[in-house]
Amino acid sequence: PGVPVFSSIMMIGIERRSPIHVNVNVQASPIRVGTLYASAPELMRDAVQRGQAGFLPITYEHPVEPAILNKFLFNTCLNAIGAITRMTYGELVINVHTRHLIKQVADETIRVVRAERQAEVAADGDSYVEQTLTPFVLPKAAAHRSSMLQDVEAGRRTEIDYLNGAVVRMGQRHGIATPANDVVASLVRARETGSST
Repeated sequence: PGVPVFSSIMMIGIERRSPIHVNVNVQASPIRVGTLYASAPELMRDAVQRGQAGFLPITYEHPVEPAILNKFLFNTCLNAIGAITRMTYGELVINVHTRHLIKQVADETIRVVRAERQAEVAADGDSYVEQTLTPFVLPKAAAHRSSMLQDVEAGRRTEIDYLNGAVVRMGQRHGIATPANDVVASLVRARETGSST
């Protein structure tokens, strides 16, 4: 017998302002838990019910993959570009230049997810940014600074290889060009290293 494995996502913006001060900029949804590996749901449903009985906003979702893929798209659009520009989420979606780049990143990510997972997370980058991303960010998450920006500023390694870098790798597997994601990933890596290596 194997060990049951469950996945979760959170739409929450947290910023460490000092070693003893953490600010929650936005909590947009409960923790969403489910399984990608056919683990027995009753094992997690009990834990979710216990969390719901306390203070933890949490739900069990089956299937959970659509929620994970939507969070992946959201993060590829905002986290890296925020780390490069030092802009908040709100600044990113209202600035004409970053908005243009976000639409390109989103369009590539949507095409790659469609090929890799046979999943439709949005029709295209333009409609995603206009109809889903911007209404979500403004005003709920406008003040949030991406975790990747916080990592770069603190000299920590980022998750770029698991976001925009992953889009590039999946695009290569499927013959899908991902120039915007490639540039964004390269610029974050340059900020990470602070050198030419």
